[in-house]
Amino acid sequence: MRYFLIVFFCLNAACSFAQTRGLDYFVNRAMTNSPVLKDMQNQVKLNQLDSMLISASQRPQVSFTSNDNYAPVIKGYGYDNAVTNGANMNALISVNKSLMNGNRNKIQFANLKILTDALRINMVISEQDLKKSIIAQYITTYGDLLQVNFSTQIQDMLNKQEIVLKKLTQKNVYKQVDYLSFFVTLQQNGFKLK
Repeated sequence: MRYFLIVFFCLNAACSFAQTRGLDYFVNRAMTNSPVLKDMQNQVKLNQLDSMLISASQRPQVSFTSNDNYAPVIKGYGYDNAVTNGANMNALISVNKSLMNGNRNKIQFANLKILTDALRINMVISEQDLKKSIIAQYITTYGDLLQVNFSTQIQDMLNKQEIVLKKLTQKNVYKQVDYLSFFVTLQQNGFKLK
């Protein structure tokens, strides 16, 4: 009974702040703020970037390598030019292109497509689970609101009944023992009469 009273007063306080937003608002907010869905969307974007990296790796790759040595001579002190030739410089430019990677690339692209499709399917499943849980919570809360309203109506009816019984008891139409029995029963069940 104590649990019922706590829930009753909490929900009564919550009902005093009128709800202006409907179920669609809460579902949409959950979809936009879900970290699981955002993570899956980011993984789909990463798969697209990986696909672009595979495509870029098929283009010619240019690299430049240089090995330069300089032997300084300052005011006659330093390395002898006859031994070091003053400087030693060499450079290498190379171009690499993969020629026979068609099958490997097809496999990599197919793998990325499968991963992306799996992520999209998991996103749809996660969205449905999220909608289901929010709708269930909304229905539960609405049921609690109806229960609070029902309890309030019962409380009002009991208050009216108590007033009528009190008047009848004062006019000796109703026995005082029956009135007190009614009053005690209400208090035992947790109802507060005004």
